[in-house]
This record gives sequence, C-alpha cells and structure tokens, in this order.
Amino acid sequence: PDLIVMVFHANLEVFKNELFKKIYRFGELTAYTCVIEFQQRNFPYAHFLLILKLHYKIFKLKEFDKIVSTEIPHKVKYIHL
Repeated sequence: PDLIVMVFHANLEVFKNELFKKIYRFGELTAYTCVIEFQQRNFPYAHFLLILKLHYKIFKLKEFDKIVSTEIPHKVKYIHL
C-alpha cells in the first residue's frame, strides 16, 4: 500500500501542475480544494472542487457539454462493465 500511495501522490502532483499552472483547461481559478480518500482496499482517489473566476464560469448547457461527456459502454464489447 505504501508504494501505491507514493505513486498516486506523484501522479496527483503532476496532474495538479498540468491543471492549475500550465494549461488552464477550465479558465483562471479563484480557489480550489482537493480531498484524498481511500477505498476499501486502500486505493486512494481524489476529489477536486474548482472555483473559477466570474468570466470563466459556466452558465449555459452547451458550454458545460464541451467539458463534460459520458457514454454508456457497449454491452458486447465491454461485458465486464
């Protein structure tokens, strides 16, 4: 478990660096918070809350759809899901 947490933390730092400092994928941030939790088998995962500056906030569904997407897995191709 210690190795998993160390790798997770390293990858999390890379992700935060790309998200907040380099790319500004969602626009400029006013604030953010991150909570790390552990699942039943001691695998970590993170939740992020991003607060954007007023100019970058999303008010229309079309803008939201550009960022967030989902799809239902194919029943035959992904039987395990």
